[in-house]
Amino acid sequence: MTFMTNSFTPRVNKITKNPWISSIQDSVMTILPLILVGSLITIISLLNNVVLWFPDFSLIHTFTFGLLGIFVAFLIPYFIMEKKKQDNKKLVAGATGLSLYLFLLSP
Repeated sequence: MTFMTNSFTPRVNKITKNPWISSIQDSVMTILPLILVGSLITIISLLNNVVLWFPDFSLIHTFTFGLLGIFVAFLIPYFIMEKKKQDNKKLVAGATGLSLYLFLLSP
């Protein structure tokens, strides 16, 4: 246990204070409700294989996890600028990240 408190914990704290890692952590925490909804819909849609009359929720599943990438592409640059105290550039960075994501997504 002393290894954890003396050696491991300071290293992990140093990593989590990095603005890049911290912004990824904040982004995931922000979209956690969307992840939860998508996961619950996935579990419910598995019942469609057992109960044949059960409605198909695959469209909701695809929609929520599709939005997940869009939100993450906006939120990570947004939170990076927030951590670096560049409040006037937060929206520009988020929009740039989102546009780059959509640009790379198109065939």
